[in-house]
Amino acid sequence: MFSENSGLRPLIDKIIAASGIKPNVLYEIEEDYTIAGFVANGVGIAIMPNLPLLNQDRVLLRPIEDNTMNHDLYLITKQNHFVTPSVHRFHNFVRSYCRQTFASAKQLI
Repeated sequence: MFSENSGLRPLIDKIIAASGIKPNVLYEIEEDYTIAGFVANGVGIAIMPNLPLLNQDRVLLRPIEDNTMNHDLYLITKQNHFVTPSVHRFHNFVRSYCRQTFASAKQLI
């Protein structure tokens, strides 16, 4: 399980509470690849974000299909600071992607 210091812990706690299960937490860890290492070595299961660089030879990633929780992502830029053209293009890309991908993001962007 992610430790209480992790930004993902509140979301995972909500997912678990919504499922009605009571997990037997053996370890609370801050780093996601460390959690994956524990699972790869047979120490239980974990709820984690998708990690694109995770070696899936020893673990199986399975989506939580009935999960209704959302994870908010933020694009942060410094106010009153010069923005390079590449940062401006990335910002526009993120806004466009979110609008196309997430219907509820239209309200936020």
